Amino acid sequence: TTYHAEDVQVVHYLPEKEYREHADYFSPSQDATYAERTAITGNRLISLFCCLSEADAGGATAFPHLGIRFELKQGEALLWSNIDKSGSLDGRTIHAGRPVEAGEKYGLNVWLRQRPIVDAEAAAGGSGEANAKPPPAPRQTQAHPAAQAANAGLKERVS
Repeated sequence: TTYHAEDVQVVHYLPEKEYREHADYFSPSQDATYAERTAITGNRLISLFCCLSEADAGGATAFPHLGIRFELKQGEALLWSNIDKSGSLDGRTIHAGRPVEAGEKYGLNVWLRQRPIVDAEAAAGGSGEANAKPPPAPRQTQAHPAAQAANAGLKERVS
């Protein structure tokens, strides 16, 4: 079985917390480990951000180069491509998690790579097989009740 998804990431924002402007893709001009990070699996082709629980106020996801922002409600998601049709990194996808003003916010990040994720031994030719690495077993975690409810409806592999 092959898969393209990195391990899923859950993020938690408390009041006044934010995630400043950034791109999800790896840039050769801004990331010293670019070659290592993209050699086998390529870059982050697709980003998915799902709101597990929204803040009482603030916490929008903003795309400043596009002049748009999204105030997602629980269960809503954003999906975008980090690489344009010509194969170039799309700087318009630079985004930010704006500060939470009241309450707290939980989100789920999923990144899909250009090529399948394979184990290091197969990639190095050690076994002579290019078998995909099996997904890790799901871990049990304690999450905010709203996040637990939102996770119950997800069909994807969550680790």
